[in-house]
Amino acid sequence: MIMKKKFFAFTLVLTLVLAMIPMSVAFANGYTTTVTGQGNLKLSIHAQSNDAPPEMGPVTGYTWKVKNSAGQVVASGSYPYSYVTGSLNNLPYDTYTLIVTPNAWTVIDFLYAYF
Repeated sequence: MIMKKKFFAFTLVLTLVLAMIPMSVAFANGYTTTVTGQGNLKLSIHAQSNDAPPEMGPVTGYTWKVKNSAGQVVASGSYPYSYVTGSLNNLPYDTYTLIVTPNAWTVIDFLYAYF
């Protein structure tokens, strides 16, 4: 009976660990959105604090970058704010990818990139 309980506990822990691997891989590179066009690329990012230690208060923080189809970084930044909007002007026609990588206590609610 003791072996069955230990085996069940081991199986449960192993299942939980294996279930978390795809989630950690999915968010390792951050949140992304892709847009194709030219001209003024408008960006909008909204984040919120999630499960930060109480002594730290609300904590938001993330980095963002925009890459073109060749993989070159066109623009990047880092913000402690929960809401950011901006524009990249005079971009040539291409496919651009906005990548937002939050810190451990930040969740990205939405991000938009559009021409």
